Amino acid sequence: MRLKIALSFLLAIPSFISMGQNQLILFNREKVIARFSYGDNFTYKLKKSKHYTSSFITDLKEFSVITFNDTVLFSEIDRVSLKGIPKNRLSRPHAVVLFSKLFIIAGLSYFVIDQFNNIVVRGSKPDLDPAIWKPSLVLVTVGYGLTLTYKRSQRIRYPAKLAVAPEGSRFYK
Repeated sequence: MRLKIALSFLLAIPSFISMGQNQLILFNREKVIARFSYGDNFTYKLKKSKHYTSSFITDLKEFSVITFNDTVLFSEIDRVSLKGIPKNRLSRPHAVVLFSKLFIIAGLSYFVIDQFNNIVVRGSKPDLDPAIWKPSLVLVTVGYGLTLTYKRSQRIRYPAKLAVAPEGSRFYK
């Protein structure tokens, strides 16, 4: 009986330790892009530096992150690497989204208008003229390729910012 109590107590300790830990949140226009907790790999680039530094987070303070070998103020961080962040959290620049939609719609419209012209206006059977479907396919492929591109890092300047979220915060997860 004492062994069961001791084992349950030992197994409950890690859950109590993990309670109350802060999270480092990366915001962009009030949308949470990334969350970092204790022990997570944090890759960042300092201002006036040319290379990225990768380290593990050991502690989070209000205006700084303490990594395995350094204490870094949020104001000193220029970029944060987004490798390993789920794609649905990452945002794309507005121009990329606009051009991807434009290319896909243009390619499909070009093909559909040509088929409509062949069937309704000319009264002939639909045909797959290579002079029509090849440019249409290229436009759709380029537009789809643009939808797959994401940012690999986030520059820390307005509107993006780093913040620490305590356990009771609405951003804590």
